[in-house]
Amino acid sequence: MKRLAPVLIMCALSGSLFAANYDLAQAERACSLKSDEGCFQAAMYYYEGVDTKRDARKAVQYFERGCDFGSVASCLAAADEYKRGDAIRPDIRRALKLYSQACSYKSGEGCTSAGLAYGAHDNPVADSKKALEFLQRGCDLGDGSGCFLAGGAVEAGVGTSADPAKAKELFGRSCKLGNKNGCQKAK
Repeated sequence: MKRLAPVLIMCALSGSLFAANYDLAQAERACSLKSDEGCFQAAMYYYEGVDTKRDARKAVQYFERGCDFGSVASCLAAADEYKRGDAIRPDIRRALKLYSQACSYKSGEGCTSAGLAYGAHDNPVADSKKALEFLQRGCDLGDGSGCFLAGGAVEAGVGTSADPAKAKELFGRSCKLGNKNGCQKAK
């Protein structure tokens, strides 16, 4: 639920969370008709246990279908569940696929999340070069955290050779995108 709270706030502010006022049956039907919003809403019914028994596995199945139909929020929610493994069996490879899919939909947060997952020390398929590529892509798509993390990697020479000037430029971009840590490092 840690990741879902910001996703829910973002959706509520944009008016997309339950915007169509689907009940569970309507959301499932909409999902069967390839509606990414319908899939996301059905997933949320199951994830939160609204009008039905809480079922994290079923929620993740709906999140994955929503992701396949283009919902970045669904991709991120499913990937986070696979990464954490709180309610379902952890599967880092599946999480990486879903983060990468969100990134392919031009989600800076999706790219940054993929970069973090590829860079995780407990990841059996860790790849610092891929991690930096995804972090850089997240930065290029306007994610300040991606810029900050890419700057840290470049500064330390992780996934590339150390380049203090490039790192400072990435920290500056991070700052311009509102990342306070980037502002501190850009000084």
